[in-house]
Amino acid sequence: MKLTNLGLCLVQFISSSYFILASKRSAEHALRVKLLKTELNYTNFLRCSDNSSEKMVPFQDTSSDVFFHVGKIPIEQLRNYTTLKLEEHLGDVKNKPWLPLQHIKDELVNCIQLSFGSVSSNEFKYDKGLYGWMSMMKFSCVPLNENYILYGMAFTRARFRLKQVYLRRQNTYWTTSGRSIITRDVQKIAEVFAIRHSNFVMENAEDELYAMHSKKTKGNSSENGEMFHLDPAMHEELLKTFPINLHHTPSSESRVNTFSTISIPMKSRIMVLPSDKVSSVIINLSNELNDKACEMLDSCSNQTCSMTTNVTDPVSVKEEHYNFSLEKVFTDRTDDTQALIFYQTSRPFFKFDSHKRKTAHGVVEVKQEFSDEASKVWASLVEQQSSLSLTMHCQAVFRDSKFC
Repeated sequence: MKLTNLGLCLVQFISSSYFILASKRSAEHALRVKLLKTELNYTNFLRCSDNSSEKMVPFQDTSSDVFFHVGKIPIEQLRNYTTLKLEEHLGDVKNKPWLPLQHIKDELVNCIQLSFGSVSSNEFKYDKGLYGWMSMMKFSCVPLNENYILYGMAFTRARFRLKQVYLRRQNTYWTTSGRSIITRDVQKIAEVFAIRHSNFVMENAEDELYAMHSKKTKGNSSENGEMFHLDPAMHEELLKTFPINLHHTPSSESRVNTFSTISIPMKSRIMVLPSDKVSSVIINLSNELNDKACEMLDSCSNQTCSMTTNVTDPVSVKEEHYNFSLEKVFTDRTDDTQALIFYQTSRPFFKFDSHKRKTAHGVVEVKQEFSDEASKVWASLVEQQSSLSLTMHCQAVFRDSKFC
């Protein structure tokens, strides 16, 4: 009789342990699916994109390298920051020395204090004397339980060259010159690589979902849904700080100014976190924002607070490089226990191309001026690149926006 009771207890213990394990696996499965379907989903962006840009850009050649990974990591390992070997979690990255492993590690550590976190960036660079680059990334994370963090990431690094321009000099010989670039070129090229990156992420996310489908345990209705909820009023407030304008500059306006060097990096960050952790998180990320923005985020006492700095006036001009600063910052404190922080930053710069003109006194170099009209076109370009990055990577926020 005692043996029978012991056996029954053992069976109950095993059954209970199996149920708990199955429940944990089901919860992880559901959260992983939700991460893939929301944060690594570019369906709306691709639906609204102009696929004709690919045929309109005079590429001489392009090349790219990509990386995609979804996984989980023990929080205890992240606390031992200095001993963390990220390669053990990301797999074989020996052939990808360009991956910002330190940046990924920093983002994972930052996730410890968050209920949800997402950071993304688009960076366009062009140098007439060399070639062009377009780098894109998306990293999102969410606590799986008290012991693990679930994360997903996608990176693309692309390089391109434009067809050279043939010049005839003194009617004696032909030579070539690197191609200067106009604002409309930047918009078209950035859109081409944004579409390529989005297709790459979608293909890998679908493969991940397909592989998970065969392992799926019996249903969990929480697989679909949002990583965080935005009510309509908050969404309207967000759009005031982050207006969407995806229109390309008209050719007639774009051709007025040409650039030999241009760089437009766009970094966006969304965080949902406990209200009592706002100060410590802002300190960790203070290198990304100016002091006024950090102070506003830390001391906001209203339901929502926001601030914006524009790019119409250069911060500095060094060796004919015009440097600018853009910051859009928003926070929502409607919930007493949770805070939403959303910001986008950029430090763009450019250098005008110079032209040679033949006069009665010989060949002279003609320099361009940063006129009011040039300032207007430049500001429009930066705003368009801001909108491209937001609608591409931040669909959790702009999913319901009518931007196409």
